[in-house]
This record gives sequence, C-alpha cells and structure tokens, in this order.
Amino acid sequence: MGSLNFTIDALNYTIPPDGYLVSGIYGTSCGVTVVKSETNDTIFGAPFLRNFFTVIDYSNNQILLAPTSYTPKLYNLHKWISVSVGMLCLILYILFLTFLYIWRNRRQRSIKVA
Repeated sequence: MGSLNFTIDALNYTIPPDGYLVSGIYGTSCGVTVVKSETNDTIFGAPFLRNFFTVIDYSNNQILLAPTSYTPKLYNLHKWISVSVGMLCLILYILFLTFLYIWRNRRQRSIKVA
C-alpha cells in the first residue's frame, strides 16, 4: 500500500503505510479515522494525529500540524494485548495448579492424621 496524502488549506500532509495500517488478530487493516460531520467540520482520529506533532493554538483559533520523526512500525497493539492476555492466563493457570497441589497435599495429610 502507498502513502496517504491529504491537502488541508493548501498544505500537503503525507502518512506512510506504517502510520495508518493496524495489525490485529484477523490480519492487517487500514486504521485512519477522518470523518466529515454534518456541520462541515472534519474530525481527525488518533491514527491520523499520531503521525503529526499537533499544536492547538486557542488564542488564534487554529490547529498546527507538522510531520514527526516518529516512524512507527506496523501498529501492533492487538497482537501485544493478545500475547499479554495469553501470558496472564498461563500465569493464573500455573498459580491455580500450584494452589490445588498444595491444598490436596494438606488435605491428604489431615486425613492420615485423623
């Protein structure tokens, strides 16, 4: 996939593929969020804005964008979350088995003593 180019007020903004592709459980998908509202305003989502240094100038009622030197690898949050949840489940399973083992040994000892 190629870069995405936007022209806003005669200024060109480019997002490379690594800046708008999202890798998830079901493969790679496009993740840029730009929405045109009914009031003729444009709403830019986080996948768009993370590619630019953003300055919100309230006194002059403007938003300034500049390209960042941040060039992300394929955005991989879903995979990271999946691995983290998997590791957490594994740790909980091991703790459960350890608890069960200790509980059974203590129970068998108390039965033998009685």
